[in-house]
Amino acid sequence: GKTRMAMEIAKKYFAVPEFSIHWGFFMSEKRVIAKQLIQRSLDDGSLPYADAVDRAVLDPAYPWLTQDIADGNRDATVLYINGNVHCFQFATERGELKDWRITQGTERNKWISWTPGVDFEKKICSCMRELSLKFGRFDFIIGGKEPQFLEVNARGQFGWLDDEKLTLHNEVVDAILDPSSTITL
Repeated sequence: GKTRMAMEIAKKYFAVPEFSIHWGFFMSEKRVIAKQLIQRSLDDGSLPYADAVDRAVLDPAYPWLTQDIADGNRDATVLYINGNVHCFQFATERGELKDWRITQGTERNKWISWTPGVDFEKKICSCMRELSLKFGRFDFIIGGKEPQFLEVNARGQFGWLDDEKLTLHNEVVDAILDPSSTITL
């Protein structure tokens, strides 16, 4: 549904690694990045993150989004707040292809400014208009030939906004309080 629609719309604006949404059948062997479409905790109570796996071992009882491993070496994110575009890159390289969220609460969890250019920011705005979203977080992999789109999430992980050096949390609150905004909690 919505995930496939967002991925297809993103293809109009960005380079998107080949992806597949599957549920109820086994996939052939191939090393990919896998992400559950329905979050469920693991046996130890932790939540699974996006990770590089052989897609043949994924449990067909759950829906999965798999994507070819993107060309690049650094996570980047774009926060879109009611028409404003803010771009950041993770301060360290990806390394072992683990999800950046595993660094939360550590010194390694640091975002720095990223300047992809005006044309890129216009593509973000156009994509958000087509998706009919006023708020969202895009995830990319950068460091290759061009930014590789991973996902856009209107309910993404935004805890990093509380960084004392960033004042984006104020912009989020202002957008929520703006009567012309359709952002809802």
